[in-house]
Amino acid sequence: PTLTSQLGLPNGSGLVVVHVVPDSPAAGVLKLHDILLKLDECVEIALQNNLGLKLSEINDRSVDLELRRAYAKYLPTFTAGYTNSNGKSGGSHTNKGSFSTTITQNTPWGGSVSLSGNASESHPLGGASRSADVGVTVKQPLWKGAGTDVGLHDIRTAKINKLISRGNLELDVQALIFDVRQA
Repeated sequence: PTLTSQLGLPNGSGLVVVHVVPDSPAAGVLKLHDILLKLDECVEIALQNNLGLKLSEINDRSVDLELRRAYAKYLPTFTAGYTNSNGKSGGSHTNKGSFSTTITQNTPWGGSVSLSGNASESHPLGGASRSADVGVTVKQPLWKGAGTDVGLHDIRTAKINKLISRGNLELDVQALIFDVRQA
């Protein structure tokens, strides 16, 4: 049993050394005002306060951002625009409005697919006209080598870096626990 349980102290309590008998076995180990903690408490304090471990945690979060950034180039993009113009020439007055949208999806092999639409309406003196069109555009570089292996390289690299970072973080935690238990 631990000293805390032998003395009947509640959980989470520690002991403060207020007197050490000279020439006793404790005199070689303890000093006045030392705080005695359980091993698990020492490990917890070390895990919370170790700067090297905090740096490893920050690195792990940074690798998460790297992975998100690698995926981000394959997220679709949306573009929209509206223009309106008014004109007067001689005795005629013209009002024209135009709306356009485009959705683009990049592909892992270096190309992209876009879907676009435009609509416009014009009101010249004496009538109105409307037009609309829809288009699909596919872009594929002709001389881009290696296909999806090159296109997905950033994602694969980020995933590997994440595994390495997670392993290093776990290794740092285990090494810190080992060092505290050996002290």
